[in-house]
This record gives sequence, structure tokens and C-alpha cells, in this order.
Amino acid sequence: MSSKWNSFSQNAHNLAITLSLFAAGWWGVYTFGALEQRNIAIQNAEQLEQQNQALKKQLEENSSSNIDIQVSSNKTSDGSFGLVIDVLLQNNGNKDLKFDLRNDEVLVTRIKYKKDQVAAIDVLRPQYLEHIGNSEANKSEAFQFLYLRPGTQKRLTYFAEVEKNSYYYITFQVAVPDNVINEIKSDQPLTWFVSKYFFVGE
Repeated sequence: MSSKWNSFSQNAHNLAITLSLFAAGWWGVYTFGALEQRNIAIQNAEQLEQQNQALKKQLEENSSSNIDIQVSSNKTSDGSFGLVIDVLLQNNGNKDLKFDLRNDEVLVTRIKYKKDQVAAIDVLRPQYLEHIGNSEANKSEAFQFLYLRPGTQKRLTYFAEVEKNSYYYITFQVAVPDNVINEIKSDQPLTWFVSKYFFVGE
């Protein structure tokens, strides 16, 4: 009886050791796999953050610019109102910027509104004039392109006759220059855009 019991105890002990070793091995494999997946996830997140930071730095170094709109209105002697729009452009990057001004870069939209709903009444398209003419033979001519070197600033001035007691939505929008799009490797149409609401009173 004692011999059989000892044999049974030894077999149970061996089985317990085998099960313990199997459990330890399985836990080691599971833990290693979980840690490996965690490390891969961390590496992917770090790589994505590095790419975002690199793109941000690239944009700041190569294509950083400031755009601002300043608007004023004046009543003339004949009772009409003139709107003067100054667009300030500054190139803070290290690349030359070429702006295409052939596609109505400034829009002056007279609006009607009810609460937070806004709709257009009519739209004016003033131009950045290089030459102001005075006859059919001597027509006004607008700039087609604007070149802005690094560290420089330019003021673009526009004029439009407007209605009194009206709100206007004024926008300036130009396509991002091709050399900047190539630098940031974007296949999507990109624009620089700025806007302002302005009220013309009596």
C-alpha cells in the first residue's frame, strides 16, 4: 500500500511540475507577444509623431506666411461710399513665394442675414491694379502675379464702391505656390485664405 501510494504521489508531483512548466512557458509566450505588440504600437505612434513634427517644421521653414486684411470706408462728396481693402502679405519662410492673382483673389460680398443665417446679395471683384487707365485706349491693368521674397512684406490695395448701411463679407484667397506644394508633397489643392466682416454705415 505504501509503495503504491509513493508511486502515485511521485506521479502527481511530476504532473504538477509539468503543468507548472507548461503554464510558465505559455505565460512567457503570451507576455512576450503582448509586450512585442505594445512596443510596435509605441514605435508606430512615435514615427507618426515624428512625421507630423517634420511636416510642421517644413511648413514653418519653407512656407510660413502672414496674411491680414484691413478695411476702411469713406463717404465721398457725391454721397457714395468707397471701400478700401488692404491685404498685408508677409513671407516668413526661406522660399520665394509666387502668388497667382488671375482668379478673383478678393471677393466683396454684400450679405443679408437672419439670426445666424447668412446669404449673398451681390458680389464685387476688385483687382490689384498695376496701372489705372482713363480711356478705352488706355485701360486699367491688374497684376497677374505677385512675387514675395523671404523676409519681405507687401501691401495689396483694392477699391470698390459699396452700398451704405450694409454688411460685407470680404475674403482673400490664393492658391499655395507650386514650389511649396512640392516641398510638402501634397496632392490636394491647397489655398491661403483670410476673411473679415465689415459694416458700411451712413
